[in-house]
Amino acid sequence: MNYYEHHLGDYLKRTIKLSMIEDGAYRRLLDHYYIEESPIPAGDVFKAARAQSRHEKEAVRAVLNAFFREESGTWRHDRADEEIARFRKKSAAAQASANARWAKEKSEVDANGESSASTANAHANASGDAMRTHSDGNAPQSPVTSNHKDKDKLSLVCAQPAAEHDDEGGEADLLGHHVNGHRGPPECPHIEVLGLWAEVMPDQVQHDRERWKGKRADHLRARWRETAVAKGWASQAEGIAYMRKFFMWCRRSPFLMGKVPPRPGHRQFELELAWLVNPENWTKTHEGKYHSEG
Repeated sequence: MNYYEHHLGDYLKRTIKLSMIEDGAYRRLLDHYYIEESPIPAGDVFKAARAQSRHEKEAVRAVLNAFFREESGTWRHDRADEEIARFRKKSAAAQASANARWAKEKSEVDANGESSASTANAHANASGDAMRTHSDGNAPQSPVTSNHKDKDKLSLVCAQPAAEHDDEGGEADLLGHHVNGHRGPPECPHIEVLGLWAEVMPDQVQHDRERWKGKRADHLRARWRETAVAKGWASQAEGIAYMRKFFMWCRRSPFLMGKVPPRPGHRQFELELAWLVNPENWTKTHEGKYHSEG
């Protein structure tokens, strides 16, 4: 198999508790599973995930225990097995249809007494039709973006495990992909968040909007999506309202506001949005760590 659909918001909801390295391990294991169309041998799991360091191997073990099951010296993924079986069934049906079409074309050509060259052409045309039949059912579909029918739905061509029931009773696959067309989180409005930061934190470090890209933008987008899924935001306005409360919460921290004298040999702390959206700093701030200092 060469593709499957991956709905970002639903995937994030189901795997929100995975660390970055665990998420990467899960995706690599699934990609290997679908490419090989078979369970992963127990002795090949680290190779399949390209895990080398101790932390990477620990992440692989955690993902295997959470999403796979061990059987006869292999690690199986039930949903992937169902998808692979469905894919093979569909491919077999397409091949049978092609064979039937070729046989019919040959019978008609022989009955009309046409030349061998005409017979070859008929077979070529039938082969082309069969390829179209097979491709129409299996070709990757274009991602749904803001320029398509549902502007709130994000989809990416990747691999799609099959559906199971989620905690709310809706139909979703093991990765949290809703097969009923569930919408993903609203897009992160970077410029609006930067403007909100300037409004609430005028005395703190400000970022140039034209240079807000790369890792800092990726971090803000990731924190936005994580919180959007966890809080169930239906619009960007809800997200902006949450960000305003969070920034106001930060203002209540003497340490974050630079009011705590630095330790010997350290410079005075200055709060930046780029620092705040770093995953570790974001978590510690929400947990109140910096509100208890000083």
